[in-house]
Amino acid sequence: MESGFLVEVDSVQSIQLLNGNNSGRILLLQGRPIQGPVVNYGPFVMNTEEEIRQTYQDYQKNQFGGWPWPRPDQIHSPDKGRFALHPKGQEQIPPGKL
Repeated sequence: MESGFLVEVDSVQSIQLLNGNNSGRILLLQGRPIQGPVVNYGPFVMNTEEEIRQTYQDYQKNQFGGWPWPRPDQIHSPDKGRFALHPKGQEQIPPGKL
């Protein structure tokens, strides 16, 4: 599977995507420019190098709160559906998705 294509689209313009007979997936994101500095390193994006350093320190301490699963490669059954597991074990299921 190919990946890594980026297309910037004007939000007031129509676009047409053609992929022939091939299947494909699209991730569409929208946002406003922050009009400020952007620093990225690895998976992290912040506004300053100091914030990047602090983010790495926080991540190395506890991986932003820890990994709540018993295995590092935890896989859930497709029957489980969408859910979020919050700190202290609270599980949240989107409305209408029981």
